[in-house]
Parts: sequence; C-alpha cells; structure tokens
Amino acid sequence: MPAPRLHVHSGRCFCGAVRVRFESPTPPHATPLRSCTCTFCLKHGARNASDPAGRVRFEIRRPDRLSRFDFRPATGGRLLCAFCGAYVATARRFGGRWLATVNVNSLDRSQEFTRKPQLMDYSGETPAQTRARRKARWTPATVVIRKR
Repeated sequence: MPAPRLHVHSGRCFCGAVRVRFESPTPPHATPLRSCTCTFCLKHGARNASDPAGRVRFEIRRPDRLSRFDFRPATGGRLLCAFCGAYVATARRFGGRWLATVNVNSLDRSQEFTRKPQLMDYSGETPAQTRARRKARWTPATVVIRKR
C-alpha cells in the first residue's frame, strides 16, 4: 500500500529568521484548526494546526533572533522571532523528540486553511494534562539551527 500523499506547506516569520515546513496527509481545507483563548493567542490571532500523522521542520536561520515565550513552564514554548515579532509555532521536546503545533498564519498559503477554528480553553488543565494532550495531538517535529 503506498504512503499517503503529503500536502506540503512552507512558511516563515516576516524576516525569514525562522522557517517552517508543515507536511500532512490532510488537505488544508480539511485540516482542523484551533484558536486558544489565552491572551497571547487572541492578541496574535493564532490559528493552530497539528497532525500526529504529519511532520514539521523548523529551520532557525538566525538563532540570535529566536525567542520563546512560555507562561506555563514545562508544557511548551511559543517560537517567536525576536526581530519581526511573528508567532510561528509552539514546540516542546518530549522524551527526546520534538512535537509542535503550527500557527498556519505563518504559512505562505495560509488562506488555503479555510475551516473555522475551534475555540479552545485550556486554562483548567494541569501541566500533566497539557503534556498528555500535546503528546497525543501534536505533530512530530525536527528543529535545525543554522550556524552563521
């Protein structure tokens, strides 16, 4: 049986310091989107997608511009460009492997993700519940840091 066709989506922060490549067997128009109701995600207008059957690759071309924001330590940090301010993804290392959810607004063809985002309120979760949910739902990721 052949492997499912992967839909490939590339993107980056505004200045190109943080690049992302999201691959999923689910076409963009059918990809479930989530919008967290925390103040960070609301202010950024985030529309997040993940797919445990897919994969995502982050290429950090300017490590000096990478910033992480995490108001719940040990659950995952948002990847931001400290230069242009773009929110690209949230990523976390779990047991030696990276998992992530991508802000589809950072993708070049973000308009292809047409589903209405489901509003999510994670405020009642414990850190253990957050980690378990992310391990089950997030996309396997690779992080490559380019040395200048």
